[in-house]
Amino acid sequence: MALKLIESRLPTEEEKRRAQQVMADGEWLAQHSAEIWGEHRGKYIAVADQTLFVGESYEEAIRKAKQRCPGREPLVRHIPYKREIWVLRSSEVDTRMMLASFGHTLVLTSYHSRATG
Repeated sequence: MALKLIESRLPTEEEKRRAQQVMADGEWLAQHSAEIWGEHRGKYIAVADQTLFVGESYEEAIRKAKQRCPGREPLVRHIPYKREIWVLRSSEVDTRMMLASFGHTLVLTSYHSRATG
C-alpha cells in the first residue's frame, strides 16, 4: 500500500515550539526512566514541562499534568510491574537495534534475505 502525500508545508512557529516541548519531555523521561520504573511500577505516569505526574489510571495521570501545565500535551505511559522482552522481525531493512524503556526491552531484529541462483 503506497502512502499518499496529503500536505507539504513548513511547520508554523507554534508547531515548532510544541515539537521542541515534546522532545524535551521525551529526553527528560529517558534520563529518568530507571528511577521511574523502580518507584512507580503498575502506575500511569505523565510528563509535561519536564515534570512527573503519577496516577492510578491514565485519566488521573493526564488530569494532574493538565491541571499543572495547561496548554501542554503530556507524554503518558503505563509502567509495568515486571520487565518483558518483545522481539519483532522485519525483512525490509538490514539493521539491528535494541531499545529499552520502562521494563520493556524491545528488540527489533531485521534481516535481508537474498535469493541465490
